[in-house]
Amino acid sequence: EIQPEPSGFVMFLRKHFSQGIITSVSQAGYDRILVTKVQAMNELGDLRQLTLYLELMGKYANLIAVNEEGVIMDALIPVFENSRRLIHPGARYELPSQPEKQDPSGPVSIDESRPLTDQISGFSPLLSGEAERRLHEGTTWEEFWHSLEASDKLYWYDDRHFHIIPLSRMNTEPRVYDLMEGLGQ
Repeated sequence: EIQPEPSGFVMFLRKHFSQGIITSVSQAGYDRILVTKVQAMNELGDLRQLTLYLELMGKYANLIAVNEEGVIMDALIPVFENSRRLIHPGARYELPSQPEKQDPSGPVSIDESRPLTDQISGFSPLLSGEAERRLHEGTTWEEFWHSLEASDKLYWYDDRHFHIIPLSRMNTEPRVYDLMEGLGQ
């Protein structure tokens, strides 16, 4: 729904970021957090290094603007507090805490009595199930990880299930797209 007047947060973004230059875009580890670094000028014409954190965490999704000192300037959902962190203008920004998990790009040691979602950073239940099936069939971890890194396709099964590798557990044939084309679907 298009609002007749821009929200306070949109006005904030226009003021601080509209003439800025994006200097980098990265992901925080293997988490669902996009980190965008922006070089922008303040009202006095001084260059500032600002950061936008896009946290894609289900019902806790948020867009948070942080200054060069790591202090929250504003957020789409401006006041959010749980037992682990505070999102509020003036508070120090901290990435959401994550349990210790193994980096999937390095050597991994798998405990077959626990789900991979509890052991490997960034692994969803869907990806974990596919990895477990392939490992059980004799694929090595290195081969599985390489298939993820090397993929340039998107396999789209339905409105909820898609991935960058074919998912053998799905009962339907996927629509296959070049990665960037598939993301636009």
